[in-house]
Amino acid sequence: MKRIYIYAAAALCGLTMTTSCMKEDVSGLSDHALEISAEKSGQKTTVNGTTVKWVKGDLVWVDGVEGTVTQSGGHWYVDGSFNVSSEFNLFYPVTLATAMGAENQDAATATVVFPSRYASSFDGDNQEIALPMAARSSNSATAVELKHLSSGINLVVINNTGNTLWVDSVSITSATENLSGQALVTLSIDTLPIVSAGVDGSKSVTVYFDSAFAIANNGDKSIQVPVIPNATAMGDLTVKVFSHDTMSTLSVQYLTFTKTKSAAPALVRNAVAALRVEMTTDGSEMTRHILGAFSVSATKKVYFSMGNLQYKGGETYPWRFALNQYDRVGSWNTTDWVDLFGWGTWTGNTPNPLDTNGNDRHFNWDNADFSKESELADATQRYFDWRTLSKTEWVYLMSSRFGNNTYRYAKANVRNVEGVIIFPDGFSLPAGLTINSRNTSNVQFSTNILSGSEWSRLENVGCVFLPAAGCREKNKIQEVGKMGGYHSCSEASNINDSKMRFDNTKVEPAKDGGKRWGNSVRLVRDAN
Repeated sequence: MKRIYIYAAAALCGLTMTTSCMKEDVSGLSDHALEISAEKSGQKTTVNGTTVKWVKGDLVWVDGVEGTVTQSGGHWYVDGSFNVSSEFNLFYPVTLATAMGAENQDAATATVVFPSRYASSFDGDNQEIALPMAARSSNSATAVELKHLSSGINLVVINNTGNTLWVDSVSITSATENLSGQALVTLSIDTLPIVSAGVDGSKSVTVYFDSAFAIANNGDKSIQVPVIPNATAMGDLTVKVFSHDTMSTLSVQYLTFTKTKSAAPALVRNAVAALRVEMTTDGSEMTRHILGAFSVSATKKVYFSMGNLQYKGGETYPWRFALNQYDRVGSWNTTDWVDLFGWGTWTGNTPNPLDTNGNDRHFNWDNADFSKESELADATQRYFDWRTLSKTEWVYLMSSRFGNNTYRYAKANVRNVEGVIIFPDGFSLPAGLTINSRNTSNVQFSTNILSGSEWSRLENVGCVFLPAAGCREKNKIQEVGKMGGYHSCSEASNINDSKMRFDNTKVEPAKDGGKRWGNSVRLVRDAN
């Protein structure tokens, strides 16, 4: 990729202006160079400020080529080819908006994809996220106009819970209008871009944070969410803030607060609408997430999803995690949610979860593993890279962790559902509870009978429960409540894969079985 040498120049552009700002002319430019200055390292475009700011490593589009912002001394550079005869030749940042077909044309129509999820972080009080924009060279190496393609929502989160809250993500959903997804953007020399939401756009946008950040009691934070502009009335906007009140990974309570704003302001390009959400204990919905850490090797730990993987064709978000850990479908109806999958049918970009082929050799593994995070029904779970445990990881988890004198697993009946409890690293049994025959394979599920309230106490300290959901051969469901089979990503032969299997008499961390058999899938994400 060609390096473009760039000299310092100020770049000012108010986000609430209706016309673009011009970049200052700087004498002495060579090789048709272009720079947008960075006033402070670690910041990108500020939503309510006036300066375009860059951070080292940002990705940009230069003539349709993805480039990287780098720094040398006080100067910032873009690696990438740059054609000064272009009218629109740079899109920033490419991590938020991707455009094609708008380079080297006086007036062009580009398809810009606004993702429904944005990764973000806080650097002190500065959120590292930007409203997507295009840059126009105006046939000059010394001037550029910045044209914002989106609008924004400045979400002011006020903490009145009485505790410090650690915010993990926020989501905004419109009752009627697309807020993300595909949008058609018309770029013109003399006018601001015209943006119209595509038919496949999403009505929800979620911002995830690289690490949770604190809002002190009676404090507040402003969180900026980029959205597709739409000059029509937006109708109701529902806001959810996902947070927890302790940094302990073994005892986490998540609060979700939903606020509906009637007659919400119109969202137009360059404008930033303000919404206030007060977090209180009243009316908050308690949602538990499984955050206990589980060692799967001497050096690696994972977090489990909060329930078994389920699929329903035809849904906007066809994948979901079961609402409760003890949930099992127990039937096979392809017009409803199902949860027993042939080996590998949930993996890769083109999974076939409803495959009922009876030939073991028909089933293969896609090394992309589960890659449909963006299609998960729970927006809070779409940011993570979910995957399937391997054979060796199942064996370490169930057989090798810490020796027999600690808690690894126990057979149990939870709320009248048979299965296996897996205990997180560093587990301590809550006072008043009893667990019989831990780490013992040849006992029955009835060895430990737990009520809903007793299970909630274990779940609150990070325990995982794998229900005995049975198995499926072609369209026939068998052994619900009698056995549980949980897939690994490991192949045993051209006809067998390795499963973690348990029933009323044994637990087998690595059981070879035919690939055609539909079994349960419990995904994990890496914790370190």
